Amino acid sequence: MSKNLKCTLYKYSLSAIAFLTFRNSGLSQITYYDVDPDAIIDSDNSTYYLDINGDEVNDFLFIYSEFSLYSWPIHTYLHRRDIIAVPLGVSNAIAGTVGYHDTASGGTSWYYPFALEEATLINGDMQWQTYLFQVLGASTYLVGGGGNFYADNANWFNADLHETVDHFIGLKFKDSNDYLHYGWIRCDVIDSGRSLIIKDYAFNEEPDKGIYSRGLVSSVDTDQFSLLNLAYYGNTIRIDCSNTFIIELEIWSLSGEQLYVKNAVVCPVDIDISNLPVGLYVITLIADNSKRSVPFLVH
Repeated sequence: MSKNLKCTLYKYSLSAIAFLTFRNSGLSQITYYDVDPDAIIDSDNSTYYLDINGDEVNDFLFIYSEFSLYSWPIHTYLHRRDIIAVPLGVSNAIAGTVGYHDTASGGTSWYYPFALEEATLINGDMQWQTYLFQVLGASTYLVGGGGNFYADNANWFNADLHETVDHFIGLKFKDSNDYLHYGWIRCDVIDSGRSLIIKDYAFNEEPDKGIYSRGLVSSVDTDQFSLLNLAYYGNTIRIDCSNTFIIELEIWSLSGEQLYVKNAVVCPVDIDISNLPVGLYVITLIADNSKRSVPFLVH
């Protein structure tokens, strides 16, 4: 069974904006989309087409494939699982490497998307691959049991890396006016290479300008922030939460620039935002093993 999942534009309660954009004089515009619910690409939903800029032209395709084959060199049946990324269009590409993949019937070049960390600058200085078969993870095993074989150069899943969570795929694409743009997708590869989960994505609407990889809304073990409140008082934001001690408090722009950082914060805390231009920002709170990011609007 194959489904083409649809994403919804991220909405939030601070304003009536239907999708997240930020434009200011001299600054790039970043457009962000939340995939809600997350798109799960696996044996039940084996394909996901991504129209990253909403112009009704698919820019990238993600595939989960699972099949059996007979290997003549070793005279046995094998079962194969792949998670594949495909740039659609001759000018679209994925940031990654190329390596030699050896098989019993002869080797060939395989292409491997990077698993980028947060706050990585995605621009023309990266390695870009346009090949239509790019491997996030691949594994092959004997149908009767026994040996497992992996794409060891894959950056998302291999023999030593059983899952990758909250990392980014770097993208570049051309729009209908032939302008080049950079973007990212935040996703997971889990279940021993059986599932790809796409969570959100963004791109820079300004042609030829890079973008930092950064999830707008992220949380890990948010119980400590279960009573998080933000209140506005003129040029001040007051933050109060169930955890009175915060190890670090940060403010980021949507383009990935850190604008403010304060350590060892005791709640409630007031932050002066009078120096921030009109636009959309993200507050990130870190306490012990917990992390919470919340968007806010300066208007």
